[in-house]
Amino acid sequence: MTSLISIAIFVAFLSGYFCLPECVLQDRSCPLNNTKFALPPTYLSKWEQCRDLCNDQGNCTSFTFYDREGEPFKNVCFLFRELCEEKEMVYCKSCVFGHECEYCSIANIAYGTDGDHLIHLITSYNESHCRETCRDTENCMYYTIYFQGNFLMPNTCVLMSASSKPVACNNCRTGPRLCNFSAQCKPNEAVIMLPSPSNHAIFTENGTQLVETMGCWAKANVLLVGGGGTGGGYVDGSSLMGGGGSGFINYATVHIPYSSFFLIWVGKGGRSNNQQSYNSAVQANGWHRDIGGYDYSHETKGEKVNPSMIGQQSAIFNESAFVMSYTQGGQAGFQTAGGDGYSGGGSEGGKAGGMNGEDGGGSSQHKGGSGTKIAIGSYQHLFQHFLLVAAKGNAGSSDRYSNGYGGGGGGLEVYEMTKGGDDVTKMSGVRKSYLFGQGGDGRNGKSGGNDGVVLFEIREDCSMEMMN
Repeated sequence: MTSLISIAIFVAFLSGYFCLPECVLQDRSCPLNNTKFALPPTYLSKWEQCRDLCNDQGNCTSFTFYDREGEPFKNVCFLFRELCEEKEMVYCKSCVFGHECEYCSIANIAYGTDGDHLIHLITSYNESHCRETCRDTENCMYYTIYFQGNFLMPNTCVLMSASSKPVACNNCRTGPRLCNFSAQCKPNEAVIMLPSPSNHAIFTENGTQLVETMGCWAKANVLLVGGGGTGGGYVDGSSLMGGGGSGFINYATVHIPYSSFFLIWVGKGGRSNNQQSYNSAVQANGWHRDIGGYDYSHETKGEKVNPSMIGQQSAIFNESAFVMSYTQGGQAGFQTAGGDGYSGGGSEGGKAGGMNGEDGGGSSQHKGGSGTKIAIGSYQHLFQHFLLVAAKGNAGSSDRYSNGYGGGGGGLEVYEMTKGGDDVTKMSGVRKSYLFGQGGDGRNGKSGGNDGVVLFEIREDCSMEMMN
């Protein structure tokens, strides 16, 4: 089970000030003499915010920021009117000190350069020289400095006329010619760092995501698909033949004011104890909002159903553990009726599950599960790197021993689009033909729902808003 304690350790490791800008010193500070403060101590969550606050003050020369692991202060920013001498500096735990800090580069990424973007490669031993050379070079908009520890190009400064797809590198930093701390990020100035630098990511498991920006602010489009509901099952000796509803789908825009961490929770398909597992995680992790649940009462539609067989919710939390957006899992199938979901499950009698937000098949005797009536295409314009395809609902089936089971509601297929959408390839690392959030069939009482998915993509077009 993922816990916020382990995530905090992971976050501290990742943001542990590796490869800091030259203007920042780790575990050092001027003495905290209140006669030298430019402002009273301020509670902030990131050192970049402390830097920006200093830059906004006409009388601030330097700053010290204590992070969440700091002692004796946590998440506190001190601004100094006077710059102390180096011999006066003191040790501090989990803090950074900055002076004349207008750097906004990102560590451990480079831009994949080509002949059109590459201007020069020069020898350089520090970032300030590389950045100043970029400022003095005509048409230079971005630079990458490879430090001594880089094995490929040590002590090398790369000057570029434009950004491009980010790639991973070690002992390097990439930044713009000029920082603009109040502007929206330009393309490739906000980078998803995990598992590798990119402007889009797909999550099929729970995890932590780090998004770095070049001092600018960004937005990301997020699509959440809950786990599909279980089809069939047994309650109090009764066989359940209805198909499960597919996981509900929700969309959100996430604001990224600075470099930020997010916790991604991907809902599991309906199986035994899923909901209990999720509720336990909420309590154990101290999440600030219990997401709650759909109305999965035992007597919904007048039939028995086991609430533990619903699909799990999918959710995204910020680094302060507040939920930013979530969606529900699909409803489990009933004794004869299909479960509700993004697409409804089919009913007993061999009825097929719904597709593309439609209701599941039913009859005058057995009700199909309700769908949301929202087509997958309503979300497509929000994503430049993913192709969203509505999965076909499972076909029901009849046999000689029963009236036949209902099929699970149709979920979502995801493909990655490359070269500006000209080529479409199946997402790497995703099982072939996997249907995210697909509802389970009512077959033999053993058909669990499929797991959900979370899609995360940095917005590069301000007009990419959700249509009603």
